[in-house]
Amino acid sequence: MTAPKRIYLVRNVDTGDERLIRAANAAQARNHAARDTLSVEVASQDQLVALLTEADVPVRIEEAGRESEPQPALDEERDKKVERFADLPA
Repeated sequence: MTAPKRIYLVRNVDTGDERLIRAANAAQARNHAARDTLSVEVASQDQLVALLTEADVPVRIEEAGRESEPQPALDEERDKKVERFADLPA
């Protein structure tokens, strides 16, 4: 038996645009809306190095299922790694 479906209002928090999506649960509705604007893949080692060493702003690694929180310890550790990386011969 399939789960009953409800109609969810999905709102883009940046633009205020709203969509009505029939889905079994809120997460399914959100994921359906996000597939038009987001893609997800496992980061390669090259992508990790580029983001962590070349970013103009601190890169934060977010924990799925939790609210984003400041991570000053992570920023300090990243800065140390960037300094060590910059000291390596080219």
